[in-house]
Amino acid sequence: MKILVSGDFVITDEYENKDLIDDSVKRLFSESDYRILNLEAPVTSKNSDKILKTGPHLRCSAEVILDALSKLKINYYLYILL
Repeated sequence: MKILVSGDFVITDEYENKDLIDDSVKRLFSESDYRILNLEAPVTSKNSDKILKTGPHLRCSAEVILDALSKLKINYYLYILL
C-alpha cells in the first residue's frame, strides 16, 4: 500500500476554475492508495473578513478548495474552519 502525506497545500479564491496542479503532481497523487493532506490556510466563506494574524492573509473558501481536493482524490485532510 502506498500512502502519500503532503502539507502546505492552498488554492485561494483568485485561482477558482484554473488548473493549477501540474500533471506530474496529479500522477503522484493518483499512484497512491491513500492520500493525506494538510491545508496551509483556513477554510472560510467567500465573503469573510481578514483573519487577525501576522504575515500574509491566506484563506480558501470551501467551494474552491473542495473541488481541488476532489480532483486529487484526497482521503483525509487537516484544516481550520473559520
